[in-house]
Amino acid sequence: MAEPIIRTYLADPWMYAYKSFCPGCKGQVWNRECKWMETGENVQDYVQRLQARHPKGAELKAKFIRQTVVAAAILAFLAGALATIAGYFASGMGLAMMLFALVMVLGTPAAFFLLLKLRGGI
Repeated sequence: MAEPIIRTYLADPWMYAYKSFCPGCKGQVWNRECKWMETGENVQDYVQRLQARHPKGAELKAKFIRQTVVAAAILAFLAGALATIAGYFASGMGLAMMLFALVMVLGTPAAFFLLLKLRGGI
């Protein structure tokens, strides 16, 4: 394995989480199929040990889950608000009520997102 790749493994064990470049066959191979020449240790076991010390992946997964939940909440709110607007329109309510509902549809998710962003939640 080339030294720059080894250095990358050590600096960020999440970068090459599953495969490595094989200079012999000039292609990608699964880490579980590789062993370190010096120690004979399986590369996959080694990478998993490094990843356990660096919870970057867990942090990224938690951030992704938070973003997904926020997006789902915003979409649910938008669907409800759009149904409300359609109800106002169908029942012949005034233009002012439809504009108010439209402002709520656009403003509430934007404010919610900005609040989360400012608090570091996203």
